[in-house]
Amino acid sequence: ITISVYQQQNNPPQILSWSANPTMGCSPLDVSYSWAIQDPDNDNMVCEIDADGDGTPETTIPNCTSQNNGYSFTFNSGGSYTSRLIVKDSKGDSTYKDLSIAVCDVINIVDQDVNVGPSSSYEISFYAYTGDTLIFSAWVVSGNDISYLKVTDGSTTLYYNEAFTGVYNQKVRIPYTNTWKIILGNTAVWNSKTYHITAYLHRWP
Repeated sequence: ITISVYQQQNNPPQILSWSANPTMGCSPLDVSYSWAIQDPDNDNMVCEIDADGDGTPETTIPNCTSQNNGYSFTFNSGGSYTSRLIVKDSKGDSTYKDLSIAVCDVINIVDQDVNVGPSSSYEISFYAYTGDTLIFSAWVVSGNDISYLKVTDGSTTLYYNEAFTGVYNQKVRIPYTNTWKIILGNTAVWNSKTYHITAYLHRWP
């Protein structure tokens, strides 16, 4: 008598979806992950999430199902990251899925009060790369208005405004790598003015 024993082949788990919100932004960037998974053999599954792509999972979720699919991670520095979801079943098979996260660095340039004497100007120099975004705002601390604000490298002017009391969340894209200047000017002949200026760069990987 010959008895044949049939052992059913195991099927690996399946990742139906793997998503993040947001997938791009500036540090510190809080990212929320969600997913949907299933196992064709109804095996128990374990989820591992390597959010920053360094090869070491930040979290392991036992008895992972599509009903308990939530995880958050904070990226504290800029870079291009590959976030990986790894799903393992109880029989040793596994599968994974990747998605990309782009995080920009925030580089502070200035955040201070600036006193500008009569018929003079104050310059703030900074070095920026092609594609950086300069974000800045300025307002009058004492005086009546800002005589002018200019962003320039001496030959190319990216921004110019005059006789205003406040400018908020202005953005200019840096067209080429160079040393640039933010110039606060005072055209009043007799009176000093005090401005507050804040400026920083968004630099993408």
